[in-house]
Amino acid sequence: MREHCKTQHGHDPFPTSSLGNLRGVNLQTQKIIGSIDLPKLKVAVDRLAMMMDPILKAEALKSGRPLTVNVSYFLSHPDIMINYLLDNYLILNKNEINGISWNVCKKCHRFEFRLIKHKGIDHTPYESHGCLRNMQDEVNKMIDTQRALREKEITRHAVDLTESLVRMVFGNIVYVTIESSMSPQFLDNFDSPLFEFEKVESSHWLASLINKSKFALSEVGLRNYIERLKGTYAVFIVKSGPYQGAHLVYLRRQNLVRRRKK
Repeated sequence: MREHCKTQHGHDPFPTSSLGNLRGVNLQTQKIIGSIDLPKLKVAVDRLAMMMDPILKAEALKSGRPLTVNVSYFLSHPDIMINYLLDNYLILNKNEINGISWNVCKKCHRFEFRLIKHKGIDHTPYESHGCLRNMQDEVNKMIDTQRALREKEITRHAVDLTESLVRMVFGNIVYVTIESSMSPQFLDNFDSPLFEFEKVESSHWLASLINKSKFALSEVGLRNYIERLKGTYAVFIVKSGPYQGAHLVYLRRQNLVRRRKK
């Protein structure tokens, strides 16, 4: 931090070379600096850098850049990491985020994700996507097998990054909830990934979700869920059979209820 202030702002926050003699720093500031628990501070910095990793990789994938992000640089320069966050991001309350939606365009292979505060109201990346001409031209030059392999690789990265974001926002324990009483009028204006089935048999994975109604997801189950729904929520329309109807499937975080002391 000291070197950053000197080179970038022309100011030395600690005029002496020895931190043991902080001449020029008021007594209250010296006490605060002396009371810092460095091991705990390192844990917090490590946690912040790990949080930045999937976000920076998602941005690289979105712009078609290689995923060469190395968070070790942030670990060794925490002042730069904090300033980068302050310069480029707005801090949101994680409890206000109710969904995450992602999309990989088949035409340009661009990955996009969106943090959703209001399910059904906020636009998903699929609805708001616009192809980048240079990325689309690159995909058009590929032969079919090469195009398919590249799309598969980008989709794998997309699922990896979305899974990291889900754990970051929702925590390690997440629950699937299914609502099967959605009216056609409600669906008309509901912005969400949409999947249609002519009929669903009892052995189908969607039937299993509908029958359970609400349950916790395992680690493997979460990944499969994110890949199938392209995020944390989607609407499934079954046109006939015992599971006929519109079903809203979504993830929710664990509700932490404090027990009262007797």
